[in-house]
Amino acid sequence: MRYTNKDIQDTIREFVNETKQDRLFDVIPFCIGYYGYISKQIWNEIYSLIVEGIIQR
Repeated sequence: MRYTNKDIQDTIREFVNETKQDRLFDVIPFCIGYYGYISKQIWNEIYSLIVEGIIQR
C-alpha cells in the first residue's frame, strides 16, 4: 500500500477545499492525474467522502 487512507482523504479534501470543485465528476479526473489510477482503496476513500458530504454526486 503506497498511500494511507488518511493521506488519500487529506489530499482529496485539500483539492476540494482549494478548488471548490466538490463534484464526483471533478474529483475522479484529479485522482487519475494525481495517483495515475483509481484503486479500490482510493475509491473507498472517495466513497467515504461522499457519505460525509464532502464530495457531491
